[in-house]
Amino acid sequence: MFPKEDALFLHGRIEKHPTKSRCRVTLALNVPGQALVAREQGIDGEIVIREACQELLRQLKKYKAFMRGEPIWKRQERRNAIRRNIKEKALSESPEQSIA
Repeated sequence: MFPKEDALFLHGRIEKHPTKSRCRVTLALNVPGQALVAREQGIDGEIVIREACQELLRQLKKYKAFMRGEPIWKRQERRNAIRRNIKEKALSESPEQSIA
């Protein structure tokens, strides 16, 4: 079926404090080469679960961007843009020669 190294595993844990009205949620998503973990706690269990899922999705988007190499592309584009701006500025501000 799928290679073992490409497998994704999601482990979720919901804990409710026995005496207080507190809820703690831990979601762990194992992706190839890394484990993404989101921990949230609060009073309302449904809201806490939703916040943990949103945090895990944020981390997953960041991981996917990293795997695609987006940070490298962005840096190279930025460096090239800065170099172009410096060259254009140097050409436009060529020293004026005045005859005294």
